[in-house]
Amino acid sequence: MPAGLSRGARLIWPDVVNALVKAGRCQPEDGPPIARYCESIALYRRVSREIERKGLLIPNARGGMQPNTLLTVRARLSAEQAAFEVAFGLNAKGRRQIPTTGGAKADALDDFMGQKHAKREEPATE
Repeated sequence: MPAGLSRGARLIWPDVVNALVKAGRCQPEDGPPIARYCESIALYRRVSREIERKGLLIPNARGGMQPNTLLTVRARLSAEQAAFEVAFGLNAKGRRQIPTTGGAKADALDDFMGQKHAKREEPATE
């Protein structure tokens, strides 16, 4: 685990690394981007808690209400995380882009998505 990770990122790190190792998609040099991903998740969770606390709408300077500006922050963090998940093959799009070894499909979802669905045959009646 890299030094300097926030407490939230340190809590996330083992699960992320274990998932990447299990998928065969983790190398020692991947530490910095994995650390950024963990920090992004930790910050996303913190921002989400703050949105829950303050609400989706917050008072503005004119006495009215406006969308909570943290919604924009959370959307950007979500986009960052999605890009990482694609790059490391942690979602369906990423798994399609990363070649597998031995000609095997990446997972059961890929197997399912690649099937040609035949018409269901009616059971024979006598």
